[in-house]
Amino acid sequence: MKATAAENHLFSAWNITGAEVDDTTGEVTFDMPANDIEIGAEFVIDPAIDWVLIGGLKWAKSNVAAPGTFAEKPEDYGMYYQFGKTVGWVGATPTPSDGIFYLATGANAGWGGPGAPVNNPYGQGPCPQNYVVPTAAQYEALVAATTQTVEPLNGVNGVVVAEGDVSIFFPFAGHDASGQQPTGALANAGEGGVYWTGDFVSYSGTPGPPPFAKGVNTGNTDTPFVAANYPRNGILPVRCVMVQQ
Repeated sequence: MKATAAENHLFSAWNITGAEVDDTTGEVTFDMPANDIEIGAEFVIDPAIDWVLIGGLKWAKSNVAAPGTFAEKPEDYGMYYQFGKTVGWVGATPTPSDGIFYLATGANAGWGGPGAPVNNPYGQGPCPQNYVVPTAAQYEALVAATTQTVEPLNGVNGVVVAEGDVSIFFPFAGHDASGQQPTGALANAGEGGVYWTGDFVSYSGTPGPPPFAKGVNTGNTDTPFVAANYPRNGILPVRCVMVQQ
């Protein structure tokens, strides 16, 4: 007999009496006829999988780090991004090193250049391949399907979002929504955090991309993940969801 793990899980151990067990392969052998044998198997989530199925979507376990990669641990802040851009920031240092800080308007607005956002709520932005920046509606659906508890993970403050025994963690990574060149100072780090959604804010009669986009604020302990408008050239952390097939 062999234990076969479901998607996103690994075999962990047998709970068996009266039989020979091989915990390394997930196999158990016993002589027939088999009498007085009780068999059970334990499984754990595969640590190599970078997503968790929760609220009907596959959410990344951790924030975006360097462009196209995820942070190593769920409690890591990752890097910070302007809306839809693929240049990540740590304080005043951009990645890639030739990255540009785009102003909201003026000669260096740059919203039509490489990596610029388009009016597409499912844009990839800085997310890895097969992932996109979630929409505000997807955050709302996540909240509706889960419980949210403000508590630390490994000493890092944040919000645990849980559905049954499955959960993900959003660290209070702070943000810089000033729209000014990053100085390394982040607002509310350790106390709250604003994550980009993939949504522009519409203004009728305004040509081109509007100056604001929607972010969700994790720092409101009563109603986390409430969407609000933030300058699109502010730098905020990003969490991704897998593209729906």
